Amino acid sequence: MKILSFRGPGSPGGVSGAISRVFEAHTGERKRWWHLLDDRLVVRRPLEYVCTIPQEIVDGHYRYCNNFLWPVLHGLPEHATYCSDDRASYKELNLAFALNVSNTTGDRASNFHFVQDYQLALVPQILAANPQEKPSVFWHIPWPKSVSHDHVQPLVEIATGLLDATQVGFHIAEYAENFMRFVQDYVPGFAVDSMRHTITAIRSGNQKRKQTKIIVQPLGLDLQFWQEHSKNVGSEVLPLQFKLPRYVLSVDRADYTKGVVERLRAINEFFDLYPDWRERVTFVQVCQRTRQGLDAFDRYWEKCLVLVDEVNSRWGTEAWKPLRWVKEPVAPAVLSQLYRGASAMLINPLRDGLNLTAKEFVACAADDASLLLSDGAGVWQEFKDHVTKVQPLDARAMAAAIETGLSMPMRERQQRVVELRKTLQANSLCAWWQRFGGAPAGQVVELSQPLAQVLPVRDLLSARM
Repeated sequence: MKILSFRGPGSPGGVSGAISRVFEAHTGERKRWWHLLDDRLVVRRPLEYVCTIPQEIVDGHYRYCNNFLWPVLHGLPEHATYCSDDRASYKELNLAFALNVSNTTGDRASNFHFVQDYQLALVPQILAANPQEKPSVFWHIPWPKSVSHDHVQPLVEIATGLLDATQVGFHIAEYAENFMRFVQDYVPGFAVDSMRHTITAIRSGNQKRKQTKIIVQPLGLDLQFWQEHSKNVGSEVLPLQFKLPRYVLSVDRADYTKGVVERLRAINEFFDLYPDWRERVTFVQVCQRTRQGLDAFDRYWEKCLVLVDEVNSRWGTEAWKPLRWVKEPVAPAVLSQLYRGASAMLINPLRDGLNLTAKEFVACAADDASLLLSDGAGVWQEFKDHVTKVQPLDARAMAAAIETGLSMPMRERQQRVVELRKTLQANSLCAWWQRFGGAPAGQVVELSQPLAQVLPVRDLLSARM
């Protein structure tokens, strides 16, 4: 098995942790995880240096991913900034990544490549030039329902790169349907069968027809991992600032897709509309800065901090702060205790591929906790029947939903938690991996020789896409 991703094990975010546990669980086979570490392409286990990618390429790729692809793919094109030079860097990094994997003569772990997400969307096309390679992709973010005319061609390039994979996985049916519709409308040379969830390349003559299977399977949770953390670690792991009698928890990054600004406005409305809750409940926001150095995200971070100060200044007293803002990353042991102690969890993205924190909360939460969730999160499709719905763009409606979640009768809260946990158990992390079609269990492929003979990046980049 080879995992190919932009970030490696131990990186921030729930996806990295989940994939790390899949990677470690494959004890009966040779494993490799290729990823970027600053400006270096590395592979592990053990950690081995492959090559250095020029910093200007890494920076351009990063800008293209976050300034352009991220907002467009989340259906928020008003935040998008396009740069042709950054697009070229995106292609170059994908090319360097894929050709180094293909030309590493000692790496014979498997011909199954599990490619992660939008940062490496062109990699399957490059790998598939070798008919023995079998790349698969899991797409962790949304695919938009509609795309503006100016953004079609860059996304055609992305879609074409994906369609050389044997299978492409999405969290929910909506994203898969949006992708198939986009290919049908804009990408020539492919036949889409929406009933069978397949996309077939139309070949001339006697060439073999290449088919890509489209799979819908939301990422599962390692339930045992989180439950053991929440039950076996005492509350003494919690810093003093978290020891609160009653609190509503949110955990995310300061990213405009997550609806953090909208949430802070709703918290302000909540204390205005429901004064009885003042000094009785606190909002704990575990929210780190993200993508520093990019204007849209830097401005969003500053806007969040201003709103935090406004809420605390308006409603706080000498003995009580209505809002606790945690800027530092929180370890799973502490996070599990935060989940367990929360009266409610508030998750209100405008658009979110899945949102693993919702699943982590359900795994760890007390039996009478409430989950407040917007339908902008992919996990809504699994949880919608047993949560309190919030409207991320309506501050007053969100405030009312918070009050509903906190005031709900205990018996109803308990019944909802029971049902949510049944949903978690029905789609474990292991089940997700098996459904997506990972490398065969127990497969053993010996490495023929130590990792060696890697092509220098500059030589690779001379063969432009």
